[in-house]
Amino acid sequence: MNRLKLFGQHILFCVALLFAAKFYVCPFFYFFNTPCPTCYMTRAIISLLKFDLKSYIGFNIFALPLGICVLLQIHKEKLPKLKKPIDFLAICVATMNLIYYIMRFFIIK
Repeated sequence: MNRLKLFGQHILFCVALLFAAKFYVCPFFYFFNTPCPTCYMTRAIISLLKFDLKSYIGFNIFALPLGICVLLQIHKEKLPKLKKPIDFLAICVATMNLIYYIMRFFIIK
Protein backbone atom coordinates (compact mmCIF):
# COMPACT_ATOMS: atom_id res chain seq x y z
CA MET A 1 0.00 0.00 0.00
CA ASN A 2 2.86 2.37 0.81
CA ARG A 3 4.46 1.86 -2.61
CA LEU A 4 1.14 2.50 -4.32
CA LYS A 5 0.73 5.74 -2.37
CA LEU A 6 4.27 6.84 -3.29
CA PHE A 7 3.66 5.99 -6.96
CA GLY A 8 0.43 7.98 -6.88
CA GLN A 9 2.28 10.96 -5.40
CA HIS A 10 4.86 10.79 -8.20
CA ILE A 11 2.15 10.66 -10.86
CA LEU A 12 0.30 13.58 -9.26
CA PHE A 13 3.54 15.57 -9.11
CA CYS A 14 4.24 14.91 -12.81
CA VAL A 15 0.71 15.93 -13.80
CA ALA A 16 1.05 19.11 -11.72
CA LEU A 17 4.35 19.91 -13.43
CA LEU A 18 2.84 19.44 -16.87
CA PHE A 19 -0.11 21.66 -15.92
CA ALA A 20 2.21 24.30 -14.47
CA ALA A 21 4.42 24.23 -17.56
CA LYS A 22 1.46 25.18 -19.71
CA PHE A 23 0.16 28.07 -17.57
CA TYR A 24 3.16 29.17 -15.51
CA VAL A 25 5.67 31.85 -16.52
CA CYS A 26 9.22 31.50 -15.23
CA PRO A 27 10.01 34.42 -12.89
CA PHE A 28 13.63 34.51 -14.07
CA PHE A 29 12.49 34.83 -17.68
CA TYR A 30 9.82 37.36 -16.72
CA PHE A 31 12.26 39.73 -14.98
CA PHE A 32 15.46 39.26 -17.00
CA ASN A 33 14.00 38.27 -20.39
CA THR A 34 16.41 35.36 -20.70
CA PRO A 35 15.80 31.68 -19.94
CA CYS A 36 17.00 30.33 -16.59
CA PRO A 37 19.30 27.27 -16.29
CA THR A 38 16.28 24.98 -15.90
CA CYS A 39 14.15 26.47 -18.66
CA TYR A 40 12.83 24.06 -21.30
CA MET A 41 13.36 21.00 -19.11
CA THR A 42 9.71 19.95 -19.28
CA ARG A 43 9.75 20.26 -23.05
CA ALA A 44 12.99 18.29 -23.16
CA ILE A 45 11.54 15.43 -21.10
CA ILE A 46 8.39 15.38 -23.25
CA SER A 47 10.59 15.21 -26.37
CA LEU A 48 12.56 12.37 -24.82
CA LEU A 49 9.34 10.49 -24.05
CA LYS A 50 8.40 10.89 -27.72
CA PHE A 51 11.86 9.49 -28.67
CA ASP A 52 12.74 12.79 -30.36
CA LEU A 53 16.38 12.96 -29.29
CA LYS A 54 17.22 15.94 -31.50
CA SER A 55 14.57 18.12 -29.84
CA TYR A 56 15.60 16.86 -26.39
CA ILE A 57 19.17 17.98 -26.98
CA GLY A 58 17.96 21.27 -28.42
CA PHE A 59 15.79 22.11 -25.42
CA ASN A 60 18.03 21.12 -22.49
CA ILE A 61 20.34 18.15 -22.47
CA PHE A 62 20.55 18.12 -18.66
CA ALA A 63 16.82 17.61 -18.10
CA LEU A 64 17.07 13.87 -17.47
CA PRO A 65 20.20 13.93 -15.26
CA LEU A 66 18.78 16.77 -13.16
CA GLY A 67 15.45 14.98 -12.86
CA ILE A 68 17.18 11.81 -11.68
CA CYS A 69 19.22 13.83 -9.17
CA VAL A 70 16.06 15.46 -7.79
CA LEU A 71 14.42 12.05 -7.34
CA LEU A 72 17.56 10.69 -5.65
CA GLN A 73 17.67 13.69 -3.32
CA ILE A 74 14.03 13.17 -2.37
CA HIS A 75 14.57 9.49 -1.57
CA LYS A 76 18.12 9.53 -0.20
CA GLU A 77 16.89 8.89 3.36
CA LYS A 78 15.95 5.38 2.21
CA LEU A 79 19.54 4.84 1.00
CA PRO A 80 21.66 5.73 4.05
CA LYS A 81 24.94 4.39 2.65
CA LEU A 82 24.57 6.45 -0.53
CA LYS A 83 23.85 9.88 0.99
CA LYS A 84 27.28 11.36 0.27
CA PRO A 85 27.57 9.96 -3.28
CA ILE A 86 24.05 11.21 -4.07
CA ASP A 87 24.95 14.69 -2.80
CA PHE A 88 28.19 14.65 -4.79
CA LEU A 89 26.34 13.54 -7.93
CA ALA A 90 23.76 16.30 -7.50
CA ILE A 91 26.46 18.95 -7.09
CA CYS A 92 28.33 17.68 -10.16
CA VAL A 93 25.22 17.59 -12.36
CA ALA A 94 24.07 21.03 -11.16
CA THR A 95 27.54 22.46 -11.87
CA MET A 96 27.62 20.92 -15.35
CA ASN A 97 24.14 22.31 -16.01
CA LEU A 98 25.31 25.78 -14.98
CA ILE A 99 28.35 25.56 -17.27
CA TYR A 100 26.11 24.35 -20.10
CA TYR A 101 23.75 27.27 -19.43
CA ILE A 102 26.57 29.81 -19.58
CA MET A 103 27.94 28.31 -22.77
CA ARG A 104 24.52 28.04 -24.41
CA PHE A 105 23.14 31.48 -23.68
CA PHE A 106 26.25 33.64 -23.45
CA ILE A 107 28.92 32.04 -25.64
CA ILE A 108 27.00 30.04 -28.27
CA LYS A 109 24.32 32.34 -29.63
